[in-house]
Amino acid sequence: MSRFNQKAQEWDLSSMRQSIAQNAYNAIINNIDLDKEDSVIDFGAGTGLLSKKIALHVKELLAIDSSEKMLQKLDELHIKNIQTLHQDISKFQTDKKFNGIVSSMTMHHIKDLDILFDKLYQLLDENGYIAIIDLMSEDGSFHTDNEGVHHFGFSEKDLTKLVKKHNFKDIKYTKIYTVTKENRQYDIFLLSAKK
Repeated sequence: MSRFNQKAQEWDLSSMRQSIAQNAYNAIINNIDLDKEDSVIDFGAGTGLLSKKIALHVKELLAIDSSEKMLQKLDELHIKNIQTLHQDISKFQTDKKFNGIVSSMTMHHIKDLDILFDKLYQLLDENGYIAIIDLMSEDGSFHTDNEGVHHFGFSEKDLTKLVKKHNFKDIKYTKIYTVTKENRQYDIFLLSAKK
């Protein structure tokens, strides 16, 4: 059983996770023009800490996560315009195009970012947007256990170069929040871009 499946029951009890989700939501609604007609993906949706907030502003939201138990917690909320899908976003196949893709604190768990950004570009409608929240570069101390952590945060230079390589435009990388964990501070950014 994956680490995320094991932690699903108590996941939402963390005040740090709640705070990150709230700040991620605030950053997205302040920087992205969400529309009531939008179809949006939240990848790495987990228990829906961000999904349930974004769903208030869009027509439909597809919450994708590789942890079945996490998504079960989201399903228990019975939010009408949220569908869940137990899947690795990089392997997701559909003919449907989406207006936007959001994510919070997931990208550092994804090994091959070229495959990821290629997939995100494919899934978006013309002028579709991405809004990704994650850690700025750190020394690997954010997680107490780095199993399944493939990146110790992301620098503006490296991430902007990567996203540009996959044909995204209007790329912005903005610090949105600082989380304190065990007396250390970790900065969190919003990466936004358009197809």
